[in-house]
Amino acid sequence: MDGVSCLSGQPALTYDNSGVRNSADRALPSLTGRRCARIGPRSAPPRFQDKRQIRTGQNELFSSDSIPEKSFEQLVEEDIQAAKKWIVALLREHNTSIQFGVLVPKVLELLLLRETNVKNLCVQLANAGIIDNTWKAASKNKPYDGSPISLSKATIA
Repeated sequence: MDGVSCLSGQPALTYDNSGVRNSADRALPSLTGRRCARIGPRSAPPRFQDKRQIRTGQNELFSSDSIPEKSFEQLVEEDIQAAKKWIVALLREHNTSIQFGVLVPKVLELLLLRETNVKNLCVQLANAGIIDNTWKAASKNKPYDGSPISLSKATIA
């Protein structure tokens, strides 16, 4: 194993006194031979791993029972659909407009969404004609904190 670096398996490179790179024939003895086995990460013998798993419960940490059947994207999509219904119901209940900056914290408290998701949701509702697109008047593509969110007249009737 002389002349081979134990970390990469490539020929060991060294530098002489003038800073010139030398080849493997001048490899450092501390990086070759039996000491290579001690440089990398060490794993515990199986019997210690079994004891650790029993003591810490780590083997149950990654069991298939704890893995959700739905992906994160599916959970977010379900919450977006629930938020659509909830926002429309809230606007019908209040019978007046609600500022986007007031609406967002209420939605975020209830559902697993981000502010970006709520903005996109409002844009979808406006495109469907359910709510009024009031942020376009301010030359914005998405609602901002001061945007009034209200049901469109067609939805109210």
